[in-house]
Amino acid sequence: MRTVAERHLTYNTGGTIEVRTGQIVRVRGRSTADTVVFNLRNLRERFDQARTKVLTGKIFLSEGDTLFSKLNTPHVDHHGGHLARG
Repeated sequence: MRTVAERHLTYNTGGTIEVRTGQIVRVRGRSTADTVVFNLRNLRERFDQARTKVLTGKIFLSEGDTLFSKLNTPHVDHHGGHLARG
């Protein structure tokens, strides 16, 4: 997998990054970060934390977990401290 972006975000800022299958994004900072993930081909399909909790059976992510979309499809994989679009 290839890292396409690595950013350090300061307090109260944000950004957007287009990520394709197999690419990795690393975001660093000293605060909690909100993550919003959309399917580039269907903006109605987006990351859904409630479905992810139910389908994975846990509240906190760990390495190897998959985030699910509003359509119950695998959306993003968690790879040890960063998320990779799957």
